[in-house]
Amino acid sequence: MSSLVTYFIISALTVASPGAAVVFTITNTLTKGPGTAIRGYIGVAIGILVVGYFSHEMLLRVDRHIPGGLGWVTLFGACYFLWLAAAKPHNKKVVLREKMARNHEMLSGVLISVTNPKALLFFTSVYPLYLDENIHYFVLIVIFAGNVIFIHSMYTLCFTTYKKRWSLNEENWQKITRFLYLFLSISCFVYAFKQM
Repeated sequence: MSSLVTYFIISALTVASPGAAVVFTITNTLTKGPGTAIRGYIGVAIGILVVGYFSHEMLLRVDRHIPGGLGWVTLFGACYFLWLAAAKPHNKKVVLREKMARNHEMLSGVLISVTNPKALLFFTSVYPLYLDENIHYFVLIVIFAGNVIFIHSMYTLCFTTYKKRWSLNEENWQKITRFLYLFLSISCFVYAFKQM
């Protein structure tokens, strides 16, 4: 059960770290209101269910056909997380197209999750660390999606309450994100070497 708690914490930190989905929720909250933001992050959670399921199916096939396949996939993820931790932060701004009609927030949320490399990397590199015969794999995917709903609700609540008076210190976010990537990289390296 302690591994389930650890998984919950790591997935929550991954969801909370800055990325396209977080920017999407905050932008919707500030520009279109909480109702739009809620529809958007429900779409993000649905997209996570899709990414998690297909990643799991891919991992099963890799593990079946390549000796030590999970170890190799996780090793790749460990290297990528290490690169993210060491890389110079980019100040890219996520631009949301104004063309999107109001009713497409949920679909936009799904597309953000399905195209988000952070979600795919999590489910192909970190997720295998917690696969256990006693826990059905879909429980892990639902925990991640539940974290999306909860954490994005908190972002929406905070930004609705404080609007533009409250701004996140970008430097602190970058430190937290780098620490998370470093931790995930070390965990993935340990798992990968055990599998090989």
